[in-house]
Amino acid sequence: VKDQNRTVFSFKTSVSDFTLGLSSFTSAAMKLNGSGSTYYSGNGTAIPSADAEISTLAFVSKYSFSENFDVLLGVNQNTLAASTATTSRGTYKISGKSGTGEIYGVAYSKPEIALRVELLAQPKAKMTTSTNYVPSPYGVGTIAAALAGGDSACTVVPAGGVNFNSTLNRPETYTLNLQTGIAENTLLIGSIHKTNWSKAQIDVPTGCSASATGSKFTDTTTTKVGVGRKLSDNWSVLASYQQETGGNKTTTSLFTVNNGYQSINLGVSYTVDNITISGGYSYIDIGDVAVVIPVSGTNTTFATYKNNSASALGLKVGVSF
Repeated sequence: VKDQNRTVFSFKTSVSDFTLGLSSFTSAAMKLNGSGSTYYSGNGTAIPSADAEISTLAFVSKYSFSENFDVLLGVNQNTLAASTATTSRGTYKISGKSGTGEIYGVAYSKPEIALRVELLAQPKAKMTTSTNYVPSPYGVGTIAAALAGGDSACTVVPAGGVNFNSTLNRPETYTLNLQTGIAENTLLIGSIHKTNWSKAQIDVPTGCSASATGSKFTDTTTTKVGVGRKLSDNWSVLASYQQETGGNKTTTSLFTVNNGYQSINLGVSYTVDNITISGGYSYIDIGDVAVVIPVSGTNTTFATYKNNSASALGLKVGVSF
C-alpha cells in the first residue's frame, strides 16, 4: 500500500439557532503498488496496482430545538478522480465522476456534565463512470481461452481497448458518537461506526468473465474508546483505542489487503488566544488476509498479507474569529 497524504479544510459558523458547517476532505483512496510482483512468467502483476481517490465536499446544518436537542441535515458531494488500476489481466482506466448523498442525524446534549450523544446516518450513494480496458499479454490469453471454451460474452479486444461503464458506491453508514465528563477536566469519548460494504461493491463488467474484475468488500464495524484530559488552560491530551471487525481471513479479490485492524492513538492540543494547534500519532496493526482464487478447479493462493502495520501522523491548526 502506497504512502498517502490527506488534507482537510473545514469552516463552521452559527446563525441564530442554526449552525452551518462546510468541510472538504479525502474520503476514500485505493493506492496499491504491485509492480514488484509478476505472475505467469512476467505476463502481468498478481498483486494489482491502483491509484484511485474520492474527495468529498460536505455541507452540514444543525438546528437546536433547545439546549439539549439538535437535528442535523446535510449533503455530500463525492468526486472520483480519474483513476487507473492494473491487474494481471490488463489496465483499467476509469473516468472521473461526481455524485451526491444525504446526511441525517440527531443529538442530545447535557452541557453541565459535557454529555453529548449523536447518531448519524448516510444512505448509499452510487456513481457510474466510463471505463477503458486494455488487456495485458496474459489477459489476451485468458480471453482467448474463454472464447475457445464457448464463452459467448467474450470477444477479441481491439488494440485501443474496449469501453464500458463501471459502478461504485459510497456505502451506507451509521455512526453513534458519545462523550461525557467523568471527572473534573476529564472526558470519556466513544464511537461505533457501521459500514455496509457488502452492498457497495466496485463492479467493472467488461462483458467477459476472463477480464471482468471487482471488489469483495465485507461489512465492517469500527469501535473507539478514549480519554481526554485538560492539563491547563493551554494544554490538553487524548489517548484512544480503536478496532475494526468484519472481513474474512481469505478473500477472492486482489484488491482486499486487510482483514480489520487495531490502533492506538495519541494526541496533544495547545491553545493560545484564538488559535488551537493539535498533533496526533496512530499505530495500526492490520489484520492478516490471504487472496485465494479458484484456478482450473483448484484454489490458488495469489497473495498473502501478514504481520503488517501502518503509522499515521496528523497536524491540525484551528482559528476562531
